[in-house]
Amino acid sequence: MAPYNGKCQDLFEIPQSNYQVGQNVGYGIDCSGRPNNYYKNNQRRCDIYYTCVNGNSTLTYCSSGKIVILPKSK
Repeated sequence: MAPYNGKCQDLFEIPQSNYQVGQNVGYGIDCSGRPNNYYKNNQRRCDIYYTCVNGNSTLTYCSSGKIVILPKSK
């Protein structure tokens, strides 16, 4: 289980790797081993994206009425 840090956290900020398989809690991405880059959300939300930097994930919401369009990977 994720450690309690004294504040509410969006499900999209909690990496799925923090939970046991099959619990379906947390939608964040695990940036371990991923190159520093922007990543789309795989939960069919087009208004958020993740940034991986040095193994850490940061969630970003688009402004109201905006959606994420990330460049295609090469």
